Amino acid sequence: MSIRVEFIRRRAGGRITVRPTVYEKNEVTLGRATDCDVYLPDLRVGLQHARILHLAAGKARVEARSDYQIRINGASVRRRDVMAGDGSEIRIGPYRIELSLSE
Repeated sequence: MSIRVEFIRRRAGGRITVRPTVYEKNEVTLGRATDCDVYLPDLRVGLQHARILHLAAGKARVEARSDYQIRINGASVRRRDVMAGDGSEIRIGPYRIELSLSE
């Protein structure tokens, strides 16, 4: 199975850019370490901050590592299952990530 992660960035003047990336595996790591699948270069992000696990068709688990927190739809959590494509907003440090499972 593959996991698609979309990076959404607001540019000066309000312009928005979206950078989708597809990972052909069931687990994707996110963090400031260069060996993470999703590299988030900001000091507010832990080296191995979180991971996304594919659970079943259309469902994924977002899980913080160590003592880190993540924000999902405004709530600070350590772990939460989300449905892909439901508009769930994942925030790690200053980064906003929306995810959907690729077909």
